Amino acid sequence: MLDKTIAPRPKWVVALSFGAALVVGFVLGSAFRRGSAGGERPTAAVATAEPGAPEGGMSATSETPGPAGQLSADRAEGPEDLSGDGRPFRGPADAPVTVVEFTDYECAFCRRHHRNTYPLIVAAYEGKVKYVVRNYPVKGLHPRAMQAAQAAECAALQGKFWEYQDLLLQRGLSRESLDAHAREVGLDLVRFTSCLDSEKTAALVEQDLEEGRRRGIPGTPAFFINGRPLFGAQPVEVFQAVIDSMLAAASNE
Repeated sequence: MLDKTIAPRPKWVVALSFGAALVVGFVLGSAFRRGSAGGERPTAAVATAEPGAPEGGMSATSETPGPAGQLSADRAEGPEDLSGDGRPFRGPADAPVTVVEFTDYECAFCRRHHRNTYPLIVAAYEGKVKYVVRNYPVKGLHPRAMQAAQAAECAALQGKFWEYQDLLLQRGLSRESLDAHAREVGLDLVRFTSCLDSEKTAALVEQDLEEGRRRGIPGTPAFFINGRPLFGAQPVEVFQAVIDSMLAAASNE
């Protein structure tokens, strides 16, 4: 019969194993400290960026990449130039401050703004800000953005823009997904399908694109606050500083 008792290991084997464990522990600890100190970005942080996106939280266009966070009083042209007749908006039509967002539904930074900042702006300035959404699908980088923008416009025609847009910025953008979103928010699917395939709807999105190019939009999301440009998914504090100053100016008029 074989003896199944495990024989004790020699002392030199134990010492060698212990030393190897110390070396591995030191290497792993050093790597962790480098990552915590900012020497390496966590994988989750890298995943939020898009190819070609400049610093500051903005998906660059294929034509004119530029700096995020730009705000210029010299380029202010007035909110009436951008809000547009019939464009989806929230808040009072005659609010003293108008925020116009140019968005791309396939843009990770647009999704970030919609998730983290947009709700805070709407809640903090209820009754004081008119929030308008227009389209800027970066077709060179985002192949599904154009059709998603058309779908949002079709939802707007049935009075369901905000509900539908919320799904676009959270879920899939395939044609099947667009139809599923339409069913979920209660759209008339026959009207929705006809609208989505309409050249008129595509032309409406192209008008927004042309307006954005004329304004020199370097990427998405892009904002115009009473006509003044602000580019990138900026923190809510940046929006607050601009909006508060404009509200104060309006109250002194």
